[in-house]
Amino acid sequence: MELDIIQEQVPFTRQINSEGKYWLKVPVRTVAYVTGGCNYSCGHCYASDFHRDHLSVEQYRNVFRKLSDWGVFEVVFLGGEPFVRPDFLDIVEEAVNIQMGTKTSTNASFITKKNVARVKEYFDGKLQVSLDGADEETNDGVRGRGSYKKTLRGIEQLIEEDTHFSMGFVANALNYQNLNDIYRFAQEKKIDGLHIMRGMPKGRALRSWKDFVLSNEQWINTIRTLREIADPNKNPKIQVDGTYEYNNNTEPLGKCISGCEAGRYELTFLPNGDIVPCDMFHNLALGNILDADLSDLWLNNPTLNMFRNAKEFVKGKCGECEVDFCSGCRYQAYILNGGFEESDPFCVRDILMKQNDK
Repeated sequence: MELDIIQEQVPFTRQINSEGKYWLKVPVRTVAYVTGGCNYSCGHCYASDFHRDHLSVEQYRNVFRKLSDWGVFEVVFLGGEPFVRPDFLDIVEEAVNIQMGTKTSTNASFITKKNVARVKEYFDGKLQVSLDGADEETNDGVRGRGSYKKTLRGIEQLIEEDTHFSMGFVANALNYQNLNDIYRFAQEKKIDGLHIMRGMPKGRALRSWKDFVLSNEQWINTIRTLREIADPNKNPKIQVDGTYEYNNNTEPLGKCISGCEAGRYELTFLPNGDIVPCDMFHNLALGNILDADLSDLWLNNPTLNMFRNAKEFVKGKCGECEVDFCSGCRYQAYILNGGFEESDPFCVRDILMKQNDK
């Protein structure tokens, strides 16, 4: 099931109080998807549907000034693969020129001796490189033939330039047995951080979901396995997706769920400028970044109010949960549990909390 007619299937006409206490009056950051194109064919790619027109460098210049004047501090550049665009670093430069913070995630295959100094200038310490296996067979099984060697060349260029970066990987059924190896890979390369993510039921991943997804128990075991071998005094530092905590102590994990980000503290827009609640609901355009009244949209849009105040109407364990700033992922609830108002089937907080009480 995909979200082709999402506007008709989700109850966005519901009137929700816009004065919630767990969201900002101006988002701290914006997530800018600069392209849906990519030179890899990752099995878990959720952005493979983002085949839209692209904004120009000049348009991005105007957008960044508009965002900065509004009070947004940071731009997170995503794709697809951002570096597929030959003008990607020119786009980033427009944000850097007005002193906005910049972050990006890349497969590193386009990082070369010619551009690595510029990459370091714009993204040192704010760069994540995606790799889904410590060896060629494991990684290429997830990300496509030849991807390991290309990414490894980019990693070596970053290391040679003394660039600080983290490594992100999506834990899934294909690399689940090789978790120790990927930690040791990051440790041996002296990479700063390791970001553990879980695949989303969207795009290519949805088409092979049963063969790809980890169960909730396997996801918890993934976290615990990595923490058992992690050295708290050395890099890489571990970040678990969906939480705010970075420590090598797994016990408080269940108390640190970050919840849905839609309408809370970040604004997301697609390669053609369409503003969406989040990248999962990419068909649900709220306006366009080029001409929208951003303050009015952020404060008064009924769809954003639906997301940020979903706690008022969600069912099941998400509605009963004591963490009142988290209503779970509405996309996962919709796709996997059959309704926007259902509970998030991926939430493992209750399992972790039960284990911690033993």
